[in-house]
Amino acid sequence: EKERKREREDTMKEMTDQQFFDEIAPRPPTAWERIKQNPSLPVGATLTLGVVGTGLYYMIKGDQEKQNLLMRWRVAAQAITVGIIFFTVNPPRRRREDVMEKTFEEASTPSPSPTSH
Repeated sequence: EKERKREREDTMKEMTDQQFFDEIAPRPPTAWERIKQNPSLPVGATLTLGVVGTGLYYMIKGDQEKQNLLMRWRVAAQAITVGIIFFTVNPPRRRREDVMEKTFEEASTPSPSPTSH
């Protein structure tokens, strides 16, 4: 146990500051990683863009009835996209101070030593 603790301390001394912070608070996922985790958001945004584009086409063409209908669909598509964002993309974020405090508590708490019976 003491040897493991000493090895861990040696490893901590050899770590750069960036490696240490990456260990206690890993980097946030990239945009592509988020898209792979939750593909419904880009689908909703693409749907909204498609409806807006089609509505603009009919507006330029002069068909007010279709253009008006598509602008109503745009509102629905935007509402769906905003709902997706609200319910799936914004998890609560941890404050850096909370992470540091938790890490400090873990480091200052003695590990339980195995007892022999």
